[in-house]
Amino acid sequence: FYMWAIEYGNELIGYICGNEINEDLRSMSVGYCIAKSCWNKGIATEASKVVIRHFFGLGFNRIASSHHPENPASGRVMEKCGMRFEGRIRGGSMLAGEICDCMQYAILAGDLDDARKGDTGPG
Repeated sequence: FYMWAIEYGNELIGYICGNEINEDLRSMSVGYCIAKSCWNKGIATEASKVVIRHFFGLGFNRIASSHHPENPASGRVMEKCGMRFEGRIRGGSMLAGEICDCMQYAILAGDLDDARKGDTGPG
């Protein structure tokens, strides 16, 4: 489990973490939460990009993330980080004590290599 604070203007505004680690598959999930007053400023995107590069540098091959269907802005963060939409996971998450669907995204280490070469792949 990994966790870092996110600061903006010398103020603690949230966190970003890596969890659900599978050492056999070299995969993990990334999650983040920031104060509503700091939404739409690129902060979650910047933090996510840094953490994704860090985890690939540690040898992970797959990094996933998911968001609630009613929070498409979080999906845009994932897309800006190079993640690809994999699908809607029915009953795959919990929010405020209720089981709910989640929208799943992921990026592979090779996807970053393709992006550096200018190949964005299918889609």
